[in-house]
Amino acid sequence: MTELKKGLLEFKEIELEDVEAFTKIFESSGHMGSDASFATMYLWGKRYGIKAAVKDGFVIKIFGEENDKKYSYPCGKGDIKSVIETIKQDSIERYGKFIGLAMLTDENKEELEQLYPGEFTYEEMDGSADYIYLRTNLADLPGKKYHAKRNHISKFKRLYPEYRFEKLGKETFDDALTVAAKWCAVNGCTGSGGESLGAEYCAINRAFYNFDTLGMFGGVLYVNDEPVAMTAASRINDKVCDVNFEKALNFDGAYAMINNCFAQTYTDYELLNREEDMGIEGLRKAKLSYYPERVLTRYAAIPKE
Repeated sequence: MTELKKGLLEFKEIELEDVEAFTKIFESSGHMGSDASFATMYLWGKRYGIKAAVKDGFVIKIFGEENDKKYSYPCGKGDIKSVIETIKQDSIERYGKFIGLAMLTDENKEELEQLYPGEFTYEEMDGSADYIYLRTNLADLPGKKYHAKRNHISKFKRLYPEYRFEKLGKETFDDALTVAAKWCAVNGCTGSGGESLGAEYCAINRAFYNFDTLGMFGGVLYVNDEPVAMTAASRINDKVCDVNFEKALNFDGAYAMINNCFAQTYTDYELLNREEDMGIEGLRKAKLSYYPERVLTRYAAIPKE
């Protein structure tokens, strides 16, 4: 990857040694986005060219291809206007102009507009919105709107009565990786069009290798002792966790079942962030079918000329 141009901020690749400092800042922000999970940032950092800097209690990320770099909206707590001014100067030093900010939530957009009224235009970042759910809704599937989901689970239990859900850990890593590898084999993680899927398989391996340091958790779903689905998640803060990975093989209702088992098992969290739809229509419909409590829309803030 091309070396980052020099600027005012000291951006660096995300390393495991950063986990404590970054997590403390992310949690202080109260942000619910998947980009406020250190695990998510670490696992996908190399794939998306993410580098990070810390400035006055905020984490600032820069990411993207060399000809399309983006600064994330600062995440933390403190004098944010001062930090944005530093980003402006850094951008001018690196690129000759302020290239703007990315990954803003509605709250960030409102804050930026108050700080710099009329100075930005805003564009929605397609495919980048996080889908956030009440954990109890996914655990209990209450009411008429979840009727179809309850039917999927009932059918799974009827077809596969010898099922069980085990928490993810050293004893179940191999089984979870077996699911991911089989899923990759079916869905084409190598060859044309498979680059991003292959990168996800690599990220799963990396997650398991650093599982405890990253504070991850999850589970494996079995049918007759055969692993058929896996999920892995990480903490965002004491209220929200990020479901980083979820894969299931061709067992009727396996996705609905592992989703439900996870929500029933990890009861410490009020909200589950099941990440973005990546602009894929089928994925968007699937995520909406679980009735998110909030769709965390993201925006790019583009400086007006």
